[in-house]
Order: sequence, then C-alpha cells, then structure tokens
Amino acid sequence: MNKKPVLQVLIIFYMIMHGICLVADQITVHNKTDQNLFVRIYYYQGPAKNIIASDKEGKVLNIVEIPANSSKKVERPARWKYQLFPVPRYYDRQLVIATDFRMLKKILNECEYRVLPWVNIGTLHGSSFYLAQNGQLAGYNMANWKVVRTVIELAKKIETKIETKIRDMINQLVRCVTTGVKPR
Repeated sequence: MNKKPVLQVLIIFYMIMHGICLVADQITVHNKTDQNLFVRIYYYQGPAKNIIASDKEGKVLNIVEIPANSSKKVERPARWKYQLFPVPRYYDRQLVIATDFRMLKKILNECEYRVLPWVNIGTLHGSSFYLAQNGQLAGYNMANWKVVRTVIELAKKIETKIETKIRDMINQLVRCVTTGVKPR
C-alpha cells in the first residue's frame, strides 16, 4: 500500500484549514435579550496575560452595539499565530459581552476578563453566535444555542405558570379580605 497519496491529501487538508483561518471573515451575532448589548473581540493569550482587543498588526478591534432582539454582522479577525514549530499554536478569539460599552477596554486583565461573559468565536465554533440571558448573560455558539434555547423556553413557560398561579392566589386573597369571606 502506497502511503504517499494519503500523506499528500492530509498535508493539503492541513494547509487549507490553516489558510482559511488566517483571513478575516464575517460572523453573525444574535442578541436574544430585551436589552442593547455591546461586544468586542479579544485575543486571549492565556491565564495571567492581558486580553487584548487589537490584532497582530496593532489595529484596534471596535466595540459593536447589538440592539435588543436583533442580529448584526461582525468581522471576525484572522487568527494570530504565536508558535510555529513543532505544532502551530494560535491565540483564542473571544467575543466578550457587556451591557455597558465602557467595560470593554482595549486591554483587559485576567480579573476583568473573568467577570464578563464571553464565547469562543474560533473558526471551528461556526459563524453564528447567540447572546441570551438565562439567569445571567452568556454567549453561545450554534450547537450550544440549540440546547440552551430549549431550556430557556421551558423555564419561561414554567415561570409564566407559577406567576399566573401566584397572581390568582393574591387576587383570591384580596377578594377575601375586601369581602370578608374566608378563603377556601
């Protein structure tokens, strides 16, 4: 069996995958909350290092406002390689989310970064990302969103039923107090 063609195919596949990731492309960010949100893309260089909002050429990445219950296209910057041999390594690209644009500084320290919600927007995570609030603000890729969306919808239904039951009980209590009739 000749292994040379298989090796050539693997090399071509590797070059295509890494070539695709070295250029900027567009992602779609869907805001599924009732509030305007701000996002900025950062390069995460690892724990105990700064998280920076500029690409390898030093171009500062902009803050983008995404209105409530809407979607917006955002440019995903190219990957930033920091190690070539023996295996190429790249910084993670994170979409950091905030309710106030002032929280999205050009450089975040590790503590600031950990407080804010974020989602990894690397090429392998797709091109559609979702911002939602399920107790707390969070970001999701397409695969996670399909699961989380179901949980959020179920929680809203349960919350509505509980709220309706409590409202009915309060109304019944108010009627009893105002009419003097004892509750059942």
